[in-house]
Amino acid sequence: MSINSLVLIGHVEILPSLYSHVVIPQAVAGDLQHPRTPEIIRAWIAAPPSWCTIQSPHGPPDGEHSVILPSHQEPLYNTGVP
Repeated sequence: MSINSLVLIGHVEILPSLYSHVVIPQAVAGDLQHPRTPEIIRAWIAAPPSWCTIQSPHGPPDGEHSVILPSHQEPLYNTGVP
């Protein structure tokens, strides 16, 4: 399930219970800010929660701490996997 889907159904707050931190690549954040994206998603990405950081990837994913979303080339990283 994608972040935009979790925001739309009102369950994005499940992520910090699964991961201590989520890093959204800049390209994904840009997609979430697209004018055709629903306003609730644009508002969420404009002011992400403290457990979420937007940044460019610093190298290839290590496989253990990343998830690649099917519609994106950049991985969605998480840290502190329980």
